[in-house]
Amino acid sequence: MKIKSKCEMMTMEALNRICYGNSDNPREVLGCHRVKEGWSICAYHPFAVKLYVENQVEQKKYKMNKEVGGFFWVIIPNKEEIPKFVYRLIAEEEKEGISYFDSYEDPYSFYLEKKEKDYFYFHKGLKSNAYQMFGAHICKKDGIEGTEFTVYAPNAKRVSVLGEWNHFHPYMHMMQRLEGGGIFSLFLPQAKEGMSYYFEIKTPTGEEIRRADPYRVGQHKQNKMLGVIQRESSFSWSDQTFQEERDKRNECEIFYEVEPAFYRKMRRNHIKPYPYKQLAKELVQHVKTMGYTAVLLDSLLEHENEKTIGGDVVAYFAPASQYGTRHDLQSLINELHCHNIAVYMKWDIATYSLAPNGLAFFDGSATYEYENPLLGRNVEETGGKFDYQKGEVRSFLYSSCAYWIQQFHIDGFLIDEVASMLYQDYGRIGGEWIKNQYGEKENMEALEFLRTLQTMMKKEQPYIRFLVQDNSGWNGMTKQEAIGGLGFDAVLSNRWLTSYMNYMKQYPTYRFYDFWNMQQQLMLQMRERCLLTSMVDSERRVTMIQQMPGQYFQRFAHLRVLYGYYFGILGDKMLFMGEDFANWYPLDIKKGLDTTVMKQDIHAGFQQYMKDLIAYYKGQAILHEQEEESFAWFHTKESEYGIFSFIRKGRTESEQLLFVFHLRSEVARGYLLTVPEHGEYQVVFHSDKMEYGGLGNSEYGMIKQQRTDESQEDVPYLIVDLPPISFTIFSYNVLDNTKNLRYNETENRRNKRR
Repeated sequence: MKIKSKCEMMTMEALNRICYGNSDNPREVLGCHRVKEGWSICAYHPFAVKLYVENQVEQKKYKMNKEVGGFFWVIIPNKEEIPKFVYRLIAEEEKEGISYFDSYEDPYSFYLEKKEKDYFYFHKGLKSNAYQMFGAHICKKDGIEGTEFTVYAPNAKRVSVLGEWNHFHPYMHMMQRLEGGGIFSLFLPQAKEGMSYYFEIKTPTGEEIRRADPYRVGQHKQNKMLGVIQRESSFSWSDQTFQEERDKRNECEIFYEVEPAFYRKMRRNHIKPYPYKQLAKELVQHVKTMGYTAVLLDSLLEHENEKTIGGDVVAYFAPASQYGTRHDLQSLINELHCHNIAVYMKWDIATYSLAPNGLAFFDGSATYEYENPLLGRNVEETGGKFDYQKGEVRSFLYSSCAYWIQQFHIDGFLIDEVASMLYQDYGRIGGEWIKNQYGEKENMEALEFLRTLQTMMKKEQPYIRFLVQDNSGWNGMTKQEAIGGLGFDAVLSNRWLTSYMNYMKQYPTYRFYDFWNMQQQLMLQMRERCLLTSMVDSERRVTMIQQMPGQYFQRFAHLRVLYGYYFGILGDKMLFMGEDFANWYPLDIKKGLDTTVMKQDIHAGFQQYMKDLIAYYKGQAILHEQEEESFAWFHTKESEYGIFSFIRKGRTESEQLLFVFHLRSEVARGYLLTVPEHGEYQVVFHSDKMEYGGLGNSEYGMIKQQRTDESQEDVPYLIVDLPPISFTIFSYNVLDNTKNLRYNETENRRNKRR
């Protein structure tokens, strides 16, 4: 231990740095130091009238000398060579004329461990557990329990931690700079579980700004600037069976997308969203009843406020506090897992909030974003964009992903608006963008980040799936990295719906000219593994039932046909909350999801239809195939009759499926329907049952005559009665597997109405 004199310790320059909040090395003065005269103990306490030092070994008390500005010091004579002087501080404070005492350990008397290896990996962008280094962690030092605060602020001149224990005073607990990379830390015995805190940072220009902890795991409900100190999670998980069988799960998932802010409302004194505990009861019951295999939870990350759901993220480790605690969310996920339901979350990393409690200009400079606003801001200037070439940013995002996997058992992530990450000219016009090092528009750092993210996470947890929403048509989104792809497990797509809606809204005579668009869209869709969503309006200003043509009951019939087409084509499926019972009104943040419509027979019937359709889809392995060979168009030139069809076939199964769609508003009686193969045909599903809200046609009377005997030389056909605005699934067994399916359009011309 280097021994200094009192004068060397307490220079006017050093005292001014403490009293005026300019020190990034407060331990050079504060705390306990060995001096020639004995032990020098210095403290800063602006609220104390008197301050005492209590020797913990000898139980002896020493009064400290008070200087101007709340600075206290005392020299305790001691010539013995002891490694450490053990003491406590006793502060006498006055409030409304009443004196009271507060005894506490001096924060600057504790040794702060420098983790050089962890710092190296953090700066290199190779750290996936940085949340264990940074933030607020309850721990013990020298047998004393307290909270260790650590923050990354590379350009800060000074960082202070403010909380309930120090009356949010900015200079009372200044943090110690640990190394040249900009990491500050301080151990505070006074900071206890449940207390609120945030940081004050002095920027290079001398401005003092307040910032929330980027690594906070607890969030104050009312004041979004405040983080909340929480212990390491002690939740008792009971989803071991689900965890063990993850690798055996069918990759073809049926998602139910949930926005907690809209999921029901509690109507007492005021309207508010269901908490996680109540959501667990309602959500599990609905998902199990309908037969979904996975749930996608939106807006789990803490947002700026309730009105900015789906964007403006301010915290990447704290779950949204308006729905409950971290323990409540873990209970929700555990309950879903116990019922064999996977849980995915929307992970918004394309942009983040510019609010002071977010990441924007965290230490007064571009800490997490690009310095150039053409790269560091989105085109609307409403959000920041991460600088993926910074190792500290990559470690931050890797750690956020790993945190949700390890602490909440998340099974997968949906990365939204990835196009704004991949293209540096996204949304910009003219020359308002910067080229990359190759003179192109792609963001090479973002590409490398997305590939490394999946490799790193799947190395530890192979079952994790990464989904992506991309509106740019990037080729190779789900291809392997070895062949130039990005390696995502599925890409979110609603283009199938746009092409179908354009076809359906045309007058039947003109539908022939738009059918090619449906064919082309599905052909392009086959290039990637897609997660099909049935939402055209991303802001949900209009519902699916409102977009259907026709009168009231015809709208429901058209919607049943649409979902029949949806479950028949290639791709995983995802339905947004309310779509499975034909929610009539757009979602309103003030009213929530209107479930009262399910009391109406037409909506209840539609919900039963969706339940049966999902059950049929889950039971047909043919429909789970994703290869291009498992899908083929059959009737494509019958638009004038309102009819088109396609075939679904498996790799080895002899049973095949023929999907026939009829969009006219009258019954097609005695229709001569060409079929692809000789064999026995039967109706296995159709949308016009009375319990679904249809006319009640029976599948047993739909086929009037079959001419599918292989001995006949003519083309096989059925004579059928097709209900109005309906779809029908015919199953048939291939009699000769060596015979090719008959897709010749000249044969389809034989189809005609009798």
